[in-house]
Amino acid sequence: MLPVSPGYVLHGEEQAELTINTDKTISRIYSDPENAIKISNSRKQNSYLLTRLHHYFGQARIEVVYSDNSKQTINYYVTESAEHLVKQLADFHEKNQWLDKQDKYGRQHSFVTYDNEANRQVLDEFRSYISGDSDEAGAGPNLLMAIKNLYLPDEKQVHMLEQYIDDVLWGHLQNKDYSIRASLYYMNNDIMYSWSKSRSEETWRAYNYPHQAAIYWVMYRLARNFDGLVTNHTWKWYLNQAYRTVMAMHKFCGKDAFLELEQYGLMVGSVHKSILEDLQNENWTEEVNKFESYMKYRYETWAKLQYPYGSEMPWDSTGQEEVYTWCNYFNDQNKANKTVNAILAYTPLIPHWGYNGDSRRYFDSFVYGKREKITREFGHYGSSLNAIPILDNYKYHDSCDLFKLEVGYAASTSILSSIDQKGFGSMAFLTDPEFMEFEPYTSDFGQAFYGYAHDAGQYIYQNSNGEWLSFGGQLASHNEFLRLQPTDAFKHRLFIHTNETDFEINSEVAQIASADFNADLNEIEIHFGTFSVTPETIRIRVSDNLIPDTNSKIVRGAYTLDPKTSVVTFKIRS
Repeated sequence: MLPVSPGYVLHGEEQAELTINTDKTISRIYSDPENAIKISNSRKQNSYLLTRLHHYFGQARIEVVYSDNSKQTINYYVTESAEHLVKQLADFHEKNQWLDKQDKYGRQHSFVTYDNEANRQVLDEFRSYISGDSDEAGAGPNLLMAIKNLYLPDEKQVHMLEQYIDDVLWGHLQNKDYSIRASLYYMNNDIMYSWSKSRSEETWRAYNYPHQAAIYWVMYRLARNFDGLVTNHTWKWYLNQAYRTVMAMHKFCGKDAFLELEQYGLMVGSVHKSILEDLQNENWTEEVNKFESYMKYRYETWAKLQYPYGSEMPWDSTGQEEVYTWCNYFNDQNKANKTVNAILAYTPLIPHWGYNGDSRRYFDSFVYGKREKITREFGHYGSSLNAIPILDNYKYHDSCDLFKLEVGYAASTSILSSIDQKGFGSMAFLTDPEFMEFEPYTSDFGQAFYGYAHDAGQYIYQNSNGEWLSFGGQLASHNEFLRLQPTDAFKHRLFIHTNETDFEINSEVAQIASADFNADLNEIEIHFGTFSVTPETIRIRVSDNLIPDTNSKIVRGAYTLDPKTSVVTFKIRS
């Protein structure tokens, strides 16, 4: 057995611990190449601390040689820090994927799919949906830039998103009745994947709606939390657009529509719950009632099914994310648990950077990629989206289960390996021996990025022996005192599981530079980092057992603090 924390990908200065449970004597352990990973002895027998060496980037192996000359190989991937990768990713989109020239299809001022092999934007792909700003491949780059700026706002990039909404999305890709077109790009034929103008204008595919609703929702959050950052419309306009986009699915994708696709759980569908929560926080009672009723209508379809997580494609594993979200919301724990167990059945925990936490996917390059290959894929959105139910179930229903944390964290972060040193984000790594490479198209990487961002954070786990494990951050412990330092891309979330209690902290607009947890005093002290864009207030959402030690009002579901606040302490109620 090879227990490892936090996994088989080393991000930046993160330190991993590898424990080899064996009766054999280890005669040698080394990195191949030697300049990839530094190996140091841990305090425990047959345990080793692993750190990145010399800015190495790419695949590496840990080779273990035993006294009987048998050999074992553990496959790692070594990258930059998560925050560096994500900033590079956004910069690459800004410089290479932004279409700023006039375009007869109406795509000017949108982020588009990129071909990393040809070093060009993919504007005329035979499969029309890849080049059309809709569907997963077309919508992915715009979704990605929205989600990145939700947590790491950049003024220029936010302005580009405003342009996308006003020049491309509203009134063009999205009709004034809130329906979403299949594609802005089309060709003069009507073959299966190469669409005519009339086919590109069809609006029955429910999967196209959550991506655009998520973009509106992000802009609502940015307009609400940052004064002057978003200027084209008010926060109310963006929230209303998100609400109406989701509700339009019932009209255009319901029983009278082709395939009735609202009946399935949708990729990025967990954003619907986020939209509902903000409607509730804003006290939009009428909209809340209609939205919740619609989601319950969809849930009731799943409640009647033995296996509720179907999809438009028989091979898909895309329905689970949203099916779990609403089964859990409407307190159907039997169906929620069944959904998680289905995900765990095809999401392994294996000592290999690609297979570990990788939900099985085969067909996506064939549909969305340049190689058009049916092969096992690493780092596809199927993994990070399926991590959402695993980690939610772990946090709120089964926090003693270390396996769920390990596999959920691996699935969530798996997509970071698909970002290269330039910032190009590939849709997946192709394992076919003919290729063994990252797909040259970005395509639906935006959906994968949403899955990562949804649960990015530092997770602390105390095992039954009292030992502490950290996923997504550095950890220093001394008796009952812990110093936490998040190393995920956004540094907005902490979840701590102890043998006595669990608690969670979600900082909406301020990065968490570090946190000091004192188990003796039953308190945690949060230290905030600096802002790239200063918010109106610092907003902190916490679990019910945390109480701030200073007077702080709860506004729209979050404790609010002056933006000049550098430290806040929360008492932990037992």
